[in-house]
Amino acid sequence: MQMKKLDKNQYEIINDHYIIYISKEQNPNTKLYLYFVDVFEHNNKNAYDNEIFDDLCLSIEYIENNFNIPKIITSKIKL
Repeated sequence: MQMKKLDKNQYEIINDHYIIYISKEQNPNTKLYLYFVDVFEHNNKNAYDNEIFDDLCLSIEYIENNFNIPKIITSKIKL
């Protein structure tokens, strides 16, 4: 399993089954942010799953619980 920071607002996590992107975007006309989780199966360009959260902790919990990404990896996500 590997994780890399693509830019200041996006991470990519790759495991044996999935490619997972976590990104942050500012909610229009507010000071709040939205956190997007996009999941792809290897060799498939269509999203397997995509979710939107208003809290980074919730998005991290989601990938830990649904895609078995260990906390040792997710603890490094700083958006």
